[in-house]
Amino acid sequence: MQHGSRFAKKPANGRLKTLFDEVVHHLPYGITAVVVSMLGVWLFFNDSCIENCCQHSCHLSSISLFHILHYAHTFFASVTAVLTFRRYSKSTVGAVLVGTFVPPLFCTLSDVIFPYVGGTIMGVDMKFHICVIQNFDLILPLIVLGIVLGLFLSSHKFNGGISVVRFALGSHFLHELVSAAASLVYLISFGCADWWGQPVSVFILLTAAVVLPCMLSDVVVPIFCAWWSGKKTLHCSRCEYHGCNKR
Repeated sequence: MQHGSRFAKKPANGRLKTLFDEVVHHLPYGITAVVVSMLGVWLFFNDSCIENCCQHSCHLSSISLFHILHYAHTFFASVTAVLTFRRYSKSTVGAVLVGTFVPPLFCTLSDVIFPYVGGTIMGVDMKFHICVIQNFDLILPLIVLGIVLGLFLSSHKFNGGISVVRFALGSHFLHELVSAAASLVYLISFGCADWWGQPVSVFILLTAAVVLPCMLSDVVVPIFCAWWSGKKTLHCSRCEYHGCNKR
């Protein structure tokens, strides 16, 4: 009740304006990440698979690459969720909880659920593969490392005071870049090997798979959790964008 009352006291228009500003500011990062990842994955498989290995080895390579990207995605998601939360709340416990429970959910949604559903809609016979439960022992250390790094970056000054928002934006872009690559490699590994023949459909699919879950994971959920925590705000996000607040 105490948390709820504190959250309710915040002006609704102000909350919506803050979220809108955050989403608009982060959207170009997602679209850029999708384009870069499509080109990068195409170059990787064009060199590594088409020219240098047989189809079976290529399939095994793509599955291994998916797991690597998925684990890296979880790490960056944890870092970014903590950084965003710490921009709006000083609660360390809240940051740890957000960094622990938010990434596995939205990384699975982005890397597995969206590509599987999207590939099926495109008429591809997709195979469903989820590793967050089977390989949680491998994912958990990356989540812990991401939380520690996020807390460290949000609590120290670097090079005269680099703001937390700059770390958050950098981590957000890396998060979306790895997320887009992981989603595309899942699509390749589990059904749609000839994805380059449908570039527009794949671009739309990846944009949805990256922008929506990553925006929820990096921006919307951490900010709402920070407001709900009732702790004192660490930064003025509007001034952060203009470079007024350096940390």
